[in-house]
Amino acid sequence: MHFLHRRLTPGHKFFQRRQAQRGRHQRLRHLFAHRFEHELEKAERFAAVFVKRIALPIAAQMDALPQMIEREKMFLPRLIEDAEQRGLFRAPARIVGKDGKFFRNLVRCRLHDALFDFGFGDAVEHVESDENQLAGDRPVVRYTITAGRFSDTDFFDDNNYTHDPRTQFMAWGLMYNGAWDYPADTRGYTWGIVNEFHTRDWSLRYGVAAEPRVANGGRFDRRLFTDQGQTFEEERRYSIGSHAGAVRVLQYLNRTRSGSYVDAVHLAEQTGTAPVVQAIRRPGTLKYGTGVSFDQEISRDVGVFSRLGWNDGKTEDFAFTAIDRLAEGGVSVKGTRWKRKDDVVASAFAAAGISGVHAVYLAQGGLDFLIGDGKLNYAPEYLWESYYSAHVVRGLTATFDVQHYNNPAYNHDRGPVWVESVRLHIEFGLKPLAAK
Repeated sequence: MHFLHRRLTPGHKFFQRRQAQRGRHQRLRHLFAHRFEHELEKAERFAAVFVKRIALPIAAQMDALPQMIEREKMFLPRLIEDAEQRGLFRAPARIVGKDGKFFRNLVRCRLHDALFDFGFGDAVEHVESDENQLAGDRPVVRYTITAGRFSDTDFFDDNNYTHDPRTQFMAWGLMYNGAWDYPADTRGYTWGIVNEFHTRDWSLRYGVAAEPRVANGGRFDRRLFTDQGQTFEEERRYSIGSHAGAVRVLQYLNRTRSGSYVDAVHLAEQTGTAPVVQAIRRPGTLKYGTGVSFDQEISRDVGVFSRLGWNDGKTEDFAFTAIDRLAEGGVSVKGTRWKRKDDVVASAFAAAGISGVHAVYLAQGGLDFLIGDGKLNYAPEYLWESYYSAHVVRGLTATFDVQHYNNPAYNHDRGPVWVESVRLHIEFGLKPLAAK
């Protein structure tokens, strides 16, 4: 009996284990079934809300679209037809006016984003093909929404004489407002949405975009309700005689997972070490600033420009460059007088500085994502840049550029530095198709 007991005991334990496993599997099946029913109920509720609050209103608006177009005199451009002819995509339908002409487009699709135009009134203006712009007529008064992947500098801080480093000034303190720490990854792009309202003489803009996870990082922070960059701009266009001019006022509010120079310096004083702003980063840290951009045509071939910039100076520089204060001005001249009407010669001067606490942080051995020598003999940085852009053949320009820096990186013990460069710029494209 003792032998049989020893032989039967393992089988008995195996039977118990099997029963226990079956019980666990049955409980898991009940749990999964309950969870599935719960998720199914949530999906049904979501679908009901979606249909009631979104799908039905959109369907009603689509049914009323012809009346909306007639009532508001909205414009839909020829881009849909052009895109169909080029084979870019197939439009489901065309909206045609009583006279058979195509209205201004409601939707324009680009490589990385989508753009929606809503026009008001009868007045239209003609624009030529350019970067981020198709040739054609567009309403003078319009509301535009752009969403997707882009650079904030495509929409904000414009200037006729210094905004495109591919053809104009190349120094960071001149090509954009250096005190504007605009949201961008290492390559200068972001994901976001920009709203614009244009009239004949005014434009208002608001944009919100994703910030990088770390300073000058290549990946974006997904906590968009906590960390994001918001930019506002008001633009006034005018003419003095027949010479156009514009003034733009920009404001920005950035929230990022960044640190404060003030807190870094206080912590370093308590620990007796060099300040490290990266060690005290917190989500939602606020950085704010403002800027002004001005350009004015003096004659058909001569124009002047200026920028001013300021930010709080106490929050870690995060995306663009290490400038807290900026003043710049310059002149641009076309080559008509020497029978080179497509050539441009330009010269500009900029003075940049950083805040007091930022200078103390660097003087105590702190490092930014761009600058830091372990010590600092502070002085403002002065920049002078001049270039000559020569039109070689159609679509090809060659630029000869020289820059001179005093006190680079705000260190009086550095420099001066001369930087010479040659730039080749090639443009090519297809001629827009004419509308039928």
